[in-house]
Amino acid sequence: MHGPDVGPSVVRGTVWRVAAYGVGLLLTAAASILLLRYLGVADFGRYATVMAIVAIVGGVSDAGLAIVGTKELARRAAGPPRIELLGHLVGMRMVLTPIGVALGVGFAALAGYENELVVGTALAGAGLVVVNTQATLMGLLPVELRNLRLAVADTVRNLITTVVIALLVVAGASLLAFFAGQIVVGVLLLAVTPLIVRREWMSGPRFALGIWRNVLGKALAVAVAYALGLVYFRLLLIILSLVSTDREIGLFGTSLRIYELLVGIPLLVLGVALPALSAAATQPERFRYQLQRVSEGALLLATFTAAGTGLAAEPIVTLLGGEEYRDAAAVLQVHIAGFVSMFLANVCATTLIAIDGQRTLIVLNAFALAFLLLIGAVLVPAHDAMGAAIAAAIGETFLALISVVALARRGHRAVPPTRWILRLALAAALGIGTGLLVPLPQLAAAVVGTLIFVVTVLGLRLAPPELADSLTPRHWLSG
Repeated sequence: MHGPDVGPSVVRGTVWRVAAYGVGLLLTAAASILLLRYLGVADFGRYATVMAIVAIVGGVSDAGLAIVGTKELARRAAGPPRIELLGHLVGMRMVLTPIGVALGVGFAALAGYENELVVGTALAGAGLVVVNTQATLMGLLPVELRNLRLAVADTVRNLITTVVIALLVVAGASLLAFFAGQIVVGVLLLAVTPLIVRREWMSGPRFALGIWRNVLGKALAVAVAYALGLVYFRLLLIILSLVSTDREIGLFGTSLRIYELLVGIPLLVLGVALPALSAAATQPERFRYQLQRVSEGALLLATFTAAGTGLAAEPIVTLLGGEEYRDAAAVLQVHIAGFVSMFLANVCATTLIAIDGQRTLIVLNAFALAFLLLIGAVLVPAHDAMGAAIAAAIGETFLALISVVALARRGHRAVPPTRWILRLALAAALGIGTGLLVPLPQLAAAVVGTLIFVVTVLGLRLAPPELADSLTPRHWLSG
């Protein structure tokens, strides 16, 4: 079966998704300003702790369904076969997510968190059930390469979330109400889903033990690998919550919130590429070409994002939270140092999933998590939030290195040619050097530095050639 290809359609889809993500960043930044300033450092640390638990629950209870579901849908014929499988994915999601939420609430209680945080975990978890169900209903959009609709869905989700938070702030809501707000967000998203997804592409939950066993059997390895990966930074935050002060938790929580906003970039880019890589897995030359383009695009985006964020760290955190969060800037600058490694590790993970290398992915993430736990146990108690940031950056670098090696042993090269890497390093050095040395306010210097990076990238012709074609007018409305 011929699937989607990494050509103008996929690159164009990435452009749409990244554009929508840019709008989402602005909306989420607005929501973050409201949250950080309204809650303060200590209460935001408590909020971040609960949301970290819920995020872990979401990853574990996903059971690999999002990734494997996309791959299996891409391999099925369009029409009823895909819609039938989608119904089973919806059913599995509605059963598994509540189980995960119950486990998360149990952890919060056993860890000795105060009652407000235990109840908050239950409320935010209930919202997660609704949000996950809604996300599954849109499962055919990436498979059919309806990236314009996905971009709209991303924007609507961020808009609803921001509006709900703004209304809670205006109403003078308690911390508990912000957790309950997750339920409101989920219900509103469900209400607008029929406006985004074709009705014939939606399906109610289906329950068939044989199909469930087959899908979950394939998804289990991905689930374990994804769950291990998801725990990374949130594990460091939980360690902080057990050994440090509310202020230190709030500082790292602020850095983590900004970092997680940026992590969405590789996830959406690789989400667009996964169906194409999966479809090309049995065609070596096509697969090799696609992987090279994906890795080049990923590293370009990662370097641009890391450089810009590092240069503008202080203006970013003070804009979001005010002067009381200024100390989080240094934490973010260290934290963002691992961003390129994180992006590369995700390229490797996506490639392994496309070639059915989930078991290898489990081993890699298990080793990386054990390594992170070891260095976190040493650095976090000794250096608080800064120790957590250092551990995060080192942990991501370790995971990227072992992932590249593991993929190479299977005959696939995730890293672009050395000459390309050196030219990217030159562009990054010029951009960062300019941003650090130009005699301008920090935010203006960061803008100049990132512009120098972009100009150098274009001058050295580092961008994939498909990008130029994807930006021509005849392609823009075919999403």
